[in-house]
Amino acid sequence: MKEDESLKEDLIIDNMGRVKIPPLFLKHVNIQPSATIQFFTYKNYFIMKQIEASPVFLEKKMKLNNLIRTIDHLGYIVIPKILREIHDMNLCEKIGVKLINKSIIFYKKKKTE
Repeated sequence: MKEDESLKEDLIIDNMGRVKIPPLFLKHVNIQPSATIQFFTYKNYFIMKQIEASPVFLEKKMKLNNLIRTIDHLGYIVIPKILREIHDMNLCEKIGVKLINKSIIFYKKKKTE
């Protein structure tokens, strides 16, 4: 995977489980406010991708999969609790976020970073 090191930041999970995605990241991956997002977990990180589907399809999918969220108009998105638990991320904790191959990647910061 080719990594764009210029697009790497630290975010803080607020007390409601939300993070504010930097506008430059959203622009780079072409995600608009109010977009429907699905999270995918992999090893020690998880990926955020925009999905496009009809409202009926999304309603059915949301019942089956709790890893679908919507970005609000300010760029905030709730990180699903199950992902925070799997990756040992706590509320009010700093996490890493970077762009790899036009995907937004979230990961737990190591103590030494």
